[in-house]
Amino acid sequence: MSNLDRYIFMANFGVSYAQNILGLIYEEGKEVLQDSKKALYYYEAAAKQGLAKAEFNLALCYKEAKGCQRDYSKAIELFTLAAAQEHNRSFYHLGDIYEQGLGVEIDIQKASLFYEKAAKNGYKPAYKKLKLFQEKD
Repeated sequence: MSNLDRYIFMANFGVSYAQNILGLIYEEGKEVLQDSKKALYYYEAAAKQGLAKAEFNLALCYKEAKGCQRDYSKAIELFTLAAAQEHNRSFYHLGDIYEQGLGVEIDIQKASLFYEKAAKNGYKPAYKKLKLFQEKD
């Protein structure tokens, strides 16, 4: 049994980590395995179980229109769920959404708060954003 078969087997039994990994495989896989609809399906299945990594991956799909229509409000909802579990990259992307005004009004103060939370959780790109904000002041 191949690794892919194992993940499919576990995913069919509702194992959220396997579902998330399958989402990644179908999103980033080689040409034969690339299937954005399957990626979304597995991310959604894992996100419904509250897996922060899957909530983040699904949010990123909605933010960047990967395999679906761009939907910033859905992305914000999912990033917020993952951030509630201290998922640092979700904090970072919420910061980006508020900095850029993606589906919301630009709010640099909110963006800074989200970048600070990402930085406190060790996400290095957030440090760079905060440094840029400090240089502008």
